[in-house]
Amino acid sequence: MSSIPRVYSSTDAGAPQLTGMVGSLIALLDAVLVDGYGVGGAAKPGAGWSKHLSAAGKRAYRNDPVEGSGFFLEVDDSATVGTARFATARGYSMLRGFGDGDDATPSRTDRPLGSVIAKSTSLGSTASRWVAVADNRAIYLFINVAPALLVDQRQPYFFGDFISYKPGDIMPWCIGFSGLTGYAGTEDFDGHIFSTPNTAVTIDSERPAGFLPRTQATPAGPGSAYLVGGHRVLKFHAWNADPAWLTPYPDQLTGGLLYTGVQVFEGPSRPRGRLPGIVLPYHVRPFADLSIESPPVEFIGASQLVAVGYSSNYYPTPITTGTFRGQLLFLLGGGWW
Repeated sequence: MSSIPRVYSSTDAGAPQLTGMVGSLIALLDAVLVDGYGVGGAAKPGAGWSKHLSAAGKRAYRNDPVEGSGFFLEVDDSATVGTARFATARGYSMLRGFGDGDDATPSRTDRPLGSVIAKSTSLGSTASRWVAVADNRAIYLFINVAPALLVDQRQPYFFGDFISYKPGDIMPWCIGFSGLTGYAGTEDFDGHIFSTPNTAVTIDSERPAGFLPRTQATPAGPGSAYLVGGHRVLKFHAWNADPAWLTPYPDQLTGGLLYTGVQVFEGPSRPRGRLPGIVLPYHVRPFADLSIESPPVEFIGASQLVAVGYSSNYYPTPITTGTFRGQLLFLLGGGWW
């Protein structure tokens, strides 16, 4: 299995195309997580997950049970409920069959559909652009739901292990949650991932960015997860996208990059861990979208950084206002764990 973090994109030679059709998301995940794609020098191997279950329009993937937690990610891309504009995901500590597993996260009572993943504003074969950054334990997925959207207007998702602060944590994984309960392609919706204005002591409990299989408040079942990292001024704004609150790049004092990590909280003053391989710049989109940069020397093990633009605002037309679009930096080549 591969433990090297890599960036995957719909613009790669041989990459699968994501559309508003049944099965297109699981075809993408088959390629990125397990099988790889492309030929010759352009080939990219899968991230190192395994395919645990397979059926028409459905998959269950498992991350590395040796280096990682071995958790199961169940994805329903069958449009049995709703339409093929979106798919749904749920996590398990053990999975015997589709819908039959232990520690279903989020719970079916709390989120009957699970975590909703918007694929396309329309039904049919029109391709949506996408970017993924993944290794054998975690995947970050970014989706442009319409061809006309700006290239950095991608909705973000996260599924997989995080770096737990709890010694001996046996369930250090999280299911990212956009906040969507469905997707019709016309929403103007303020997403929950990399945008909620949380601090270490002030958490917006109505807008979880994910779900954990266990928390201190919910020791017998799943509970909410909140992300703490960046700053946003107003609703719909991305993290660290308002120039008045940030420093220009490069920073005048250090001459370089200022950044912070992204922490996973269970609630106010309850940090649980941090997301792997990701840093958030204290600058407004300091690099060109998808550019490969040299990492600061303190990122031991990483050989490169890739800048990925995103917008947590689900909107069907181009968003030209810069404060609605942010940027995240991912370590490539290593340095995640």
